[in-house]
Amino acid sequence: MNRLLTVKALSNSFLSKRTWITQKCARWYRRTAENHSASKSLLPSDGRTLADFLVSAQGQRTNTAFGRERSGSLALLERQRDPKRKRPTVGASESVVQALENIGQGAERVPPAPYKVLLETYGCAMNVSDSEIVASLLAAHPEWFRIVNDSEIPEEQADIILLNSCAIREKPEARVLQRLRMLRAIDSSRGGNAPRRILGLLGCMAERLKTKLLSGTPSMRVVDLVVGPDGYRDLPVLLQGLMSTNDPHRYAYHTQLSLEETYADIAPLRQQSRITAYLSIMRGCDNHCAFCVVPQTRGPERSRDPHSIWQEVQRLGDEGFREVVLLGQNVNSYRYRGNDLAPRSVSFAELLHGVCEIADRYPMRVRFTSPHPKDFPDEVLELYTKFAPRTLCRQIHVPLQSGSTTVLQRMRRGYTREEYLALIARIFEKVGANVALSTDIISGFCDETEEEHAETLSLMDLVRFDQAFMFAYSERERTIAARLYVDNVPLDVKQRRLREIITKQVTISSERARAMVGTTQRVLIDESVENREDGNTGSALNDKSSSPSWIGRTESNRRVRIHSRKPPHSSSLQYCEQSASPSPGDWVNVCITGLNGNRLVGELSF
Repeated sequence: MNRLLTVKALSNSFLSKRTWITQKCARWYRRTAENHSASKSLLPSDGRTLADFLVSAQGQRTNTAFGRERSGSLALLERQRDPKRKRPTVGASESVVQALENIGQGAERVPPAPYKVLLETYGCAMNVSDSEIVASLLAAHPEWFRIVNDSEIPEEQADIILLNSCAIREKPEARVLQRLRMLRAIDSSRGGNAPRRILGLLGCMAERLKTKLLSGTPSMRVVDLVVGPDGYRDLPVLLQGLMSTNDPHRYAYHTQLSLEETYADIAPLRQQSRITAYLSIMRGCDNHCAFCVVPQTRGPERSRDPHSIWQEVQRLGDEGFREVVLLGQNVNSYRYRGNDLAPRSVSFAELLHGVCEIADRYPMRVRFTSPHPKDFPDEVLELYTKFAPRTLCRQIHVPLQSGSTTVLQRMRRGYTREEYLALIARIFEKVGANVALSTDIISGFCDETEEEHAETLSLMDLVRFDQAFMFAYSERERTIAARLYVDNVPLDVKQRRLREIITKQVTISSERARAMVGTTQRVLIDESVENREDGNTGSALNDKSSSPSWIGRTESNRRVRIHSRKPPHSSSLQYCEQSASPSPGDWVNVCITGLNGNRLVGELSF
């Protein structure tokens, strides 16, 4: 109650709309970001363009062994032929184009055995979902490709290695580049007679760097393939051409962004355990926050047909999944505008209502991420009254970035400190004061002062987040901040402020976890750890005990190490089907008995 009253009292007098000046500036910066051109350097001529093998004048695929006709291909690829474009977005080496022409003429045959494809994923849950789409597209052609993982074969035996990458910060990019260089170095050490495998970069980093990774001398290239988030449908074609030539200098790229692509008709190939499924409901972002490169790497917002989403949720329930996470760069701006078959528009609240109704039949838990604080509708919060806690998890991610209004203005976030606190007060009021909140925080943004940093720390004390993703600011090319501001906070100051933020959050998280001791929680079992001989539970707790134990997650998404010893009788939640020996995917009641660090420890409750 004190948590609710404190935030509500501080925010009551600050509910006002943005002025028309702010709106005008936002529109101007949005146009600036959208019109910003990429580098004008060109790769050597491709000869016959790769687009010739992907679409015809009627917008249909031609001269390939793959795919079906798809409306929209012409609009996507014809832009590459526009002479006004300063940089090509679809292309390949002449050897790849010639290989595709031979395949179209029947001169090339399918390989004697499918190529082994190893897919590595870096970054956010959206990248995990995209990797599942890529796996599905390749697995649709079993005569050419077989998806493998590193537990099946050593990575040295893979014919194709694809890295799905993140570009939100500098550190993840450096990690991916280091991995690519290591893989290429392994190729070089295999000897001249060993076939050179294909290394490909997918995702946001590929879209941001585009053909830069293919520039320079061929021997210095760390990748052979560069494909952005909207080019995955053509991956089978690109890989077919690359694998059908022995040219050591082969390459291909597809970095054209789309105004329409949502992959709504692709059933993702989910190779992980059938417990949690990520489901993308939209792609792209229209917000153009000053620090963020996502609008440049994922394009404008596109909302997926709601009927395809509801059908996929039902399919997930039928397949035995126990949790679904709705994904989008800004899920609460989801708005499907309708079409000839379904002319009525659908908002995020309406979409979420339909998802919860379907999930409630199985049951499945529902989460969503990430919403934007500036347009969080009350209609979404009201759904918790009907569907929480059985279906809709009382855990909400509310990205903050900074607790200072002046920093938020420089970031182009579209809300003030007071408006953020007002949103938190509404969440406490409608969902409950014990709702689990998580957030994102950036330290050391351009021109940030010690006073502005202190405002972030004080807001953390007021809201008391359960979890936070905390980073020091790193400048990204092609962002508004890179063009208009100076990254002038020294690195040591950024790191010191980040440590202060992390220290405070660790303390708050520990206190929030400690308050759960003695309560009974509904927990979804993720894995059993009873058969691990060394007692190592990976990211979970270490316990050398030989008694059966499990790892699970609470409604608030906190991980719990669960032991089989029975506590004194406590009342069960009516909708749990309790088992004395649960398996992954089971719901159990767990009495929280203590902590190990910030991790919960509990016992099965009957």
